Amino acid sequence: MHILLLSLLEPYTGNATTARRIAGYLQSHGHTVTLLDTRKASADSVRTMIEGSNIDAVLGIHALGAGRLLFDLPIPTVIIFGGTDLNEHARNPRDLQTMTEAVEHACALVAFTEDARQRAENLWPECKQKIRVIPQGVLTHPSAFSLRKAIGLRDDDILFLLPAGLRPVKDPLMLVEEIAQWHRENPRVHLVIIGADRDPTYAQKCRHIAMALPGIQILPPIPADDLHAAMKESNAILNSSHSEGLCNTLLEAMHVGTPVLARDIPGNRALVAHRETGMLFATPEEFSACAMQLRNDSVLRTHIITSARKMVETEYAPDREAEAYAKLFSELSW
Repeated sequence: MHILLLSLLEPYTGNATTARRIAGYLQSHGHTVTLLDTRKASADSVRTMIEGSNIDAVLGIHALGAGRLLFDLPIPTVIIFGGTDLNEHARNPRDLQTMTEAVEHACALVAFTEDARQRAENLWPECKQKIRVIPQGVLTHPSAFSLRKAIGLRDDDILFLLPAGLRPVKDPLMLVEEIAQWHRENPRVHLVIIGADRDPTYAQKCRHIAMALPGIQILPPIPADDLHAAMKESNAILNSSHSEGLCNTLLEAMHVGTPVLARDIPGNRALVAHRETGMLFATPEEFSACAMQLRNDSVLRTHIITSARKMVETEYAPDREAEAYAKLFSELSW
């Protein structure tokens, strides 16, 4: 089968990581996969590609970003829900209408978590039977890169790492004042934010604020293997998003053995059980309390690291994800 995979393919984004991983699975099961960046596509160009390249099916990641391109196609379509489509864009009536047309036309729908499945069912109850849950697989390959050496930190400095694109939904500024104050009290404490400028105006604001605060750095994105290495030598990986589907970076952090501290939102609760596979916080003050517990309680830290890695290796194994997508396309009918 020749599958057209539609996704945001901007480097260093979660959607791009997911798209390339799933494409690899499908290719390993004998399918031909053509990747197309949704930023560079229109409904007409997709239809033209389908007609000229003998495409048999289309897989789109994100019900709005890809869904807007999937109306009335003459071949089977599958939509994978992201995070912002269900959590943010569904609040906009025009976006919701666009997603509704795509979802109703699709042959199959995929959610990463049970929470996402429930959200989708609430939005489109008539499509309930088409939705299946396929948890993301996680792959990490830490390189020899050292973030500590690159920015001049000592081995005993406390490094919090927040991998996130600079855009409002990721709220990378949530913890900067809290950690800057911690740095004033203990200069060994540092926060490094690594991510692409997804919203140029907002990114400029982030950099302006970070430059004025001690102990806070914002760095451009780095290759995945280097990011995995940076995660491995960090004291904790942070997530402060307003909204998430299933956060790749939290999965990757768990896989390399670094504890995660995540904002208490539905997408993160689907992955992080408080004091079991990570720690959840709702406010900057709660973050500090959680971080101090992790720092001072080695038994708790070891328990979280061990439990999280076991969960990822069993529930988010790449082989399980690969088989699930292979099964989906083998059952696809029109």
